[in-house]
Amino acid sequence: MNNISALENKFCFSCQSCVQICPTSCISMTESEEGFLYPTVNEKLCLQCGLCKTHCPALNLSFPNSFETISYAAKTKNHEILMNSSSGGVFYELANLVLSENGLVYGCYLDDHLCARHTLIDKKENLFILQKSKYVESDLTSIYSGIKNHLEKNSSPVLFTGTPCQVAGLKSFLQKSYSNLYTVDLICHGVPSRKLFSLYINWLESKFKEKIIYYDFRNKHVAGWTCGGKTKTKTKTKIINGDTDPYYYMFLHGLVYKESCYTCPFANKNRVGDITIGDFWGIDKEIPDFDYKDGTSAVLINTNKGKDLFSKIENSFSLQLTSLSKIALWNHNLNTPTCLPKIRKKIYRKIFSNPKKYFFFFKLKITVIFLLKKIIPKNLKNLIKRILYA
Repeated sequence: MNNISALENKFCFSCQSCVQICPTSCISMTESEEGFLYPTVNEKLCLQCGLCKTHCPALNLSFPNSFETISYAAKTKNHEILMNSSSGGVFYELANLVLSENGLVYGCYLDDHLCARHTLIDKKENLFILQKSKYVESDLTSIYSGIKNHLEKNSSPVLFTGTPCQVAGLKSFLQKSYSNLYTVDLICHGVPSRKLFSLYINWLESKFKEKIIYYDFRNKHVAGWTCGGKTKTKTKTKIINGDTDPYYYMFLHGLVYKESCYTCPFANKNRVGDITIGDFWGIDKEIPDFDYKDGTSAVLINTNKGKDLFSKIENSFSLQLTSLSKIALWNHNLNTPTCLPKIRKKIYRKIFSNPKKYFFFFKLKITVIFLLKKIIPKNLKNLIKRILYA
C-alpha cells in the first residue's frame, strides 16, 4: 500500500508528520500497549497519494549538511537563568533572542496533567515552561502544520527545539528550507512512554496521599548539576533521587525507551539541527580550568544558520572552544544508540499488570544496590570487578 502502513512501529519516530500532511485526515495516532503513539490509517479514506510516505523521516533519512561542526562549552553569565536551566542555559538565551525579534519558539512542556506536549511560546514571561529536560515522549499534534502556516505568511523567526527525530520530522514535513526557521536538536538518550510516566505519577500520588501538581526532572537548587529533581503536592515537596527513583533509574539506564530509540539513526555526530545542545558531562576532565559550576552546556554549531544565530548571543556566555570528540567521549549517544536491554519488554509487561507493586519492589531493589555501593570500600569494588570480568 502506498501509505505509512509500510513502516513498522519499531522504526517509527511518532513525529506525526504523516498525520499532519494527510489531505484527507485519514491518519490518526493510536496508543500502543506500552503507551507509545503510532500512526493508524483509515484505508476507506486513504487516497493512496503517498504523501505520508514521502514526508516520513524514517523512510527518507537525509544528512545533507557538509558544514564542519564548531563545538563549545557554554555557560550563561546570568546566574538566575543558569540555576533555572538543566545545564548551561543555552536554550533560554537562544529562545529569548528569537522572542526579542518578534519570533515564535516551539518546545516541550508538561501540561496541567503532567502530560508532555510541544507548544508555542510568543512571550518571554512564558518561556520558563519550556526550560529544563523532560524525560518522556512528547505529543506533536498540529505543531508542524502550525509552524508551516507561520513561515508561509511571516518573515519573523521561528525556533523549534526537540529530539533529533522530531527535528527531522519537521524538515520532512516542510520539504523545503526557510531562512527564518532555526532548529535545535538535543543530545537524546531515548524516550519512555507518556503512559509509563503517568503510571509513575499515580504511584507517587499513592505514596504521598495527595495529587502531584508539579514535577521537575532536573533541579539544581536541590540536586546541583546532576540527575535529580523534585516534585510537589499541595502540602509537600519531595526530592527525586536519580539513583533510587524507579522511573528515573529506568530512564538513565535505558530500560524503557521507545523501540526506535535503540536503532536511532540520529545517535551519531551527523546532526539534523542547526544547533545541538546537551550537558557537557566530563568537562571537569576535558576542560578542567573552565568554571563549570552549576552546569555547562555542550554546544554543536552544525550549519551556517546556526553559526549566525549563535553569534548574536555569544557575549551572553562564558565560552570555551572545544572539540566534538571531547564532547562525544562523555555523551555516548553522539556515537551510537542506547543498547536494547533484554528486560525491556518484561519491565513494561510487569509495570502495566501491577504498577504499584512493581514500582515499589523496583525501588526497593535499586535502593539496596545504591546503599551497598555507598558502603563497600573502593578497593573491594575494584577487586569484585576484576573477579567478575576476568
